[in-house]
Amino acid sequence: MLDALAHAQRHQAARGEYITAFDEEGQEVDISFATQNWRRAVVDKNRTGQFLRKHFEAMVFTALAEELRTGDVAVVGSEEYADWSEQLLAWEVGEYSTHELDIQPDAYDPKLDVDFAPLREQDLTAAGLGQVA
Repeated sequence: MLDALAHAQRHQAARGEYITAFDEEGQEVDISFATQNWRRAVVDKNRTGQFLRKHFEAMVFTALAEELRTGDVAVVGSEEYADWSEQLLAWEVGEYSTHELDIQPDAYDPKLDVDFAPLREQDLTAAGLGQVA
């Protein structure tokens, strides 16, 4: 995926509909990281050796976003910016439903409110861990 990203960067000034499917050494750019649907969208069967530029860019940046989201790719120096983990809820808050905490969100729908306490008790009992205190 990073080789495809580098290929997209090398062609960032291109304005045509197509870019070459080969890198600087003449090797075909590896797009095996992409789904079959993306590969079909990027390759024009009537123009071998060419990628549809806009589709190629969309494919690469979609894959990059997913890799960043999952932590499989990191940005050097990103630790200098905001710590995303500070925006997460504390574990204690996440363990309870809005019903248990007596919180009513702005877009409240009582049909969607679930009391998770009995479910947690069932899970713990089924796992042989006893009752929740």
